[in-house]
This record gives sequence, C-alpha cells and structure tokens, in this order.
Amino acid sequence: MQIMNQESIKILASQAMSAKLNRRMFLAGGLAGIGAVMLAGCSPQTSGSGGSGSAGQLSDELGIYSFPSYSSPDVIKTFSAKNGPRVTIDSFTSAEEMVAKLSAAQGTTGYDLVTSPSAYVLPLGEKGVFQKLDHDRLSNYSKLNPSLMGRSFDPSNSYSIPKATGSTGFAYDNTKISRKLETWADFLDAGANEASGRMSMIDDARTMTGPYFWANGLDWNTENKAHLKACQDFFVKYGSNIKYFDTSVGTSGKMNSGELDLVQGFNGDLRMGLLNEKNPERWTFVFPDISEVWIDNWALASGAPNEDAAYAYLDFLLEPKNALAEVDYLGYDTGVLGVAEEAAMSNATKYPELMFFTPEQMSKWTLSEVNSGRQTLVDVWNETKSAAGA
Repeated sequence: MQIMNQESIKILASQAMSAKLNRRMFLAGGLAGIGAVMLAGCSPQTSGSGGSGSAGQLSDELGIYSFPSYSSPDVIKTFSAKNGPRVTIDSFTSAEEMVAKLSAAQGTTGYDLVTSPSAYVLPLGEKGVFQKLDHDRLSNYSKLNPSLMGRSFDPSNSYSIPKATGSTGFAYDNTKISRKLETWADFLDAGANEASGRMSMIDDARTMTGPYFWANGLDWNTENKAHLKACQDFFVKYGSNIKYFDTSVGTSGKMNSGELDLVQGFNGDLRMGLLNEKNPERWTFVFPDISEVWIDNWALASGAPNEDAAYAYLDFLLEPKNALAEVDYLGYDTGVLGVAEEAAMSNATKYPELMFFTPEQMSKWTLSEVNSGRQTLVDVWNETKSAAGA
C-alpha cells in the first residue's frame, strides 16, 4: 500500500435508507435541525451528587447508551475486573432514537454515559439532556489531544470529551489508474474517466456531496442556493459513473472483490479493506488537503445514577494503554496523546498512519454543520442514486 498524507432532531435519510443505516452513517450523517418537539419537555438540570459510591468506592453498575459495537469488550472487561462496576451497554439504532429516548425520560433512563455526535452536544446540554462535566474528576484530562478540544460544538468542553474521530479520504487501484491522484478534483476526474462504472461513493448525503465542494474550493457547509444547485446539476450528470453507494465499502467486501478501482470512504473502514486485501500494495490511500473531520463524544447523562463509575470509566479510557486497545478495536483515534506513537511502535497495530492525523491536517478539515442546505443535499443524494440506477 502507498500512503499519501496531504497536508425536533433527525437523521436526514430516506425511509428506504433508514432501515439499513449503520453507526458510521450516523457519525457522518447529520441533523435536519434542533426540533422543539423532541426537546420541548426538557429543562436544564444541575449535576448530580456523584452517584452512589463514596471516595475510594465505586458503585456496582455503569450504564452506557451508544451506537452498536462501539466499545471494546476487552477494555470493558478489564475495567470491570480492576474497578468493580458491571458495565451494561444499550444500543440505539438511530441518533433520532437516542435523542427522543433521553429527552422523554428527563434523567430517568438509568444511563450514565452517552455517545453523541458533535452536532448534538451543545443543544442537548443546554436543554438538560446532558449535564456539565467536572473536569477535576478526570485525572487524565490533560492527556486529551488539544486539536480535538475547544471545538465550536462545545467550546469549553462543558458537556463532552472526545470518544473517537475520523475523516473521509479515498483509495485507488494503482494497477488500473496509473496517474497520481492527490485531490478531490483528481478523484472526481478519475471517476468520470478511468474508473467510470468502477467507483464507489459513501452512501450518505452529506459526505457523498463533499468532494464537489472541496474540489471547487467552496464552503462544504454552504447555504448558497446557487452553489447547492450547481452541486445538484453536477451529480445528476455524474451519477452514471458510480457503481456502488456503500458506507462500509472496506468491510462489506466490495473493495476486495475486484469490481472497484476507486473508492471514497471513512479512514477506518478503508483501513479494514486494506487489512482484508490479499495485495494491499495495489491500493493507494489519499487524505486530500481539504476534507471533513468528525468527532464523536462522551457525554454525561442528566440524572446519571452512577456518576462515580462514569468518571472512573472515562479516566480509565484516557490511559494510553487502554486508549490504544480501544483504537485497535474501533479503527479510529480516540484522541489520547501518545497513543499514535505507541501504535506506530506496535507490531499488532497495522496502518496506524490511517488512524492518526497531523495537527496540520486537522486545521484544514471541516466539521459538518447544521443548516438549511442539508435538505437540498439529501435531494442531490437521492437524485444521484437514481441516475446511477441504484
């Protein structure tokens, strides 16, 4: 493999797609808006008393609400063996389900920790669904990567700390595409030429349309109607080049099937494709200079009955050796300093360069925002799939 590192709440999805959304689609998907219906019944709440445990003694339980298969079983087992609490994880099948359940319960779900995509953090915190974090109760707080902290979705990290972060890139078969591809403009051009009919794009409105804006130097979060219309016109014509729309092209087997020469994907998923590839050297992976970055977060649920165990678990995850085990399981960086260096030295961690980003990359990549342009992008997504016969 060749590496080229260059420096009311709801998911916007059609009814047909919503049944098969997986956790990565939720992470890169987005919100239609912060809806009064779901949050109307919530009022701000203050932090709890600290759970049932006292100093030096944790409560017996820890309840987590998260995306499916989004925590390492081995890490949880080690935490419980060392610290005592029995960890129970419930999964939500959509971000909408998570918000609806926590909002309706108003602090009575029994959950302690919740996984939340970045765009949800501040609205849910301000409405009392999440409570403010006490950073002094996290002895390892200083081990978090500064590049993931203080972001616009939670400027003071009042309600959240990073759980996982990733980006979108692409990979191409260098035995079929002989020229060097470096940018999203290169990606789109190759898709319309050498890789026409043999390319795959992420099955998500927000991320699929990203390359058009990035290639043309436009704001990915634009609300400009002329720019949105130009994107729509482009993809309606471009759709016939796309063979598959697949958010998990690296884990679904399509990347390794011999059917594709060019694939857009999340870095962790494409890394899995390389791990499953008999001849990984044929794939060149590209992180373009301009792309997206997504950050998932841990938040403390309002009314958490086991705050002491929740803080102990978060602090446990911030220990580099535990963070590395979590990274190996997820395939995505968890934002703990020193883990990238440890992974690079570990024979068990392959392709660490696809999981960890440089500060320069992070400074150029953009978080998705909630705005009025999203519905147009959903229309573009659906029309592109129709043009491709998907």
